[in-house]
Amino acid sequence: VPTIEELQYSVDYEHYMPSIDTTYFSDLQNTGIELGFWSSSPYADGSDSAWTIIFDDGYSNATFKRNQRSVRLVRN
Repeated sequence: VPTIEELQYSVDYEHYMPSIDTTYFSDLQNTGIELGFWSSSPYADGSDSAWTIIFDDGYSNATFKRNQRSVRLVRN
């Protein structure tokens, strides 16, 4: 699972809804992108949370680990 920094590299702020280039990530169409994708980066203010990226607008936020989110695998 990527770190929050690795996920942020795939955000394209020139696009919105989704904020990612769908030429390369065509599978993001209608996948619940507003819920976010997990990172492996823990949230420093609570062990019960981790960072996620919301690809409809491209912003990150902390999410409780008990919530359901998708996973976007990345490769160098």
